[in-house]
Amino acid sequence: EVSGYQADLGENYWGCLYDESRRNKILAPASPKLADVLKKDDWNTYVIRAEGDHIVLKINDVTTVDYKEMDPEIAKTGIIAIQVHAGGPMRAEFRNLRIKQLP
Repeated sequence: EVSGYQADLGENYWGCLYDESRRNKILAPASPKLADVLKKDDWNTYVIRAEGDHIVLKINDVTTVDYKEMDPEIAKTGIIAIQVHAGGPMRAEFRNLRIKQLP
């Protein structure tokens, strides 16, 4: 189990920022503008930018979340993981994953 910020994909969570195994809640819901560009049954571009206490999520060039962590006790470093939740049969596909260290 990974603890920390979670950039979500999936029904009722598209583009949300969730705090997994720590606060266990959605920290920031996605912008309603996402509905205009989201392709639920096709490829989407998801950009996740985490810089210190600032996290920005974008799907198909639409900013879904612009979040600033206000709790100084929350770690600003950690690992990057890809997660699929438990449940019934499901399929998750990823392509062109790139991780870039910020200057």
